[in-house]
Amino acid sequence: LKDALNGTDHDNPLLMPNDELFVQIASNWHLPWVVKIDGRVMRPGAYSIHPGERITSLLRRCGGLLPDAYPPATVFTRHSIQVVEQKRLDQARTELQQAIAQLAMMPAAPGESKDSHSTQALATMQQLLVQSESQQADGRLVVHLSPLLQLENSPDNVELEDQDFVEIPRRPSGVLVLGQVYSPNSIVYQPSLRVRDYL
Repeated sequence: LKDALNGTDHDNPLLMPNDELFVQIASNWHLPWVVKIDGRVMRPGAYSIHPGERITSLLRRCGGLLPDAYPPATVFTRHSIQVVEQKRLDQARTELQQAIAQLAMMPAAPGESKDSHSTQALATMQQLLVQSESQQADGRLVVHLSPLLQLENSPDNVELEDQDFVEIPRRPSGVLVLGQVYSPNSIVYQPSLRVRDYL
């Protein structure tokens, strides 16, 4: 076919009526797989990968982490997980809609009005449905990044897939103190301070 496309007469015969030309797909062929890495790395961007390539290979190819990178807060998003999660979310919404419809259509007992308990349950379910409309699956896969030599043989050295996205944030400069405290705040990080000091 290559010679035919280049115009070589021997490999480019004249086609006759009812001839069939069948071009078979190459085994294991697919469009290039691409992953994206962003954040505090030397060369962020999109990288094409081959089957079996792992996250350590990607980190080497992008030049490694910058000094202010914070690997424990790495966000690893996988498209295939996102698709499965989204299907489950959509299915849960559908089931909730069906339950609301069944509860709304349930008749009251003869001579009685619908009790406040079923009305309250219906309102709660409708509120849950409204809240769920804004939820979208993120497809996050939890990985614990460590120095490359330690990561190499650890379970966190995951095999990459097409459309994976890795984001490594900057090391935070403060410590968030939240919850049941008098003054929830972000306090500048100091290596000598312990939990008690921040509280």
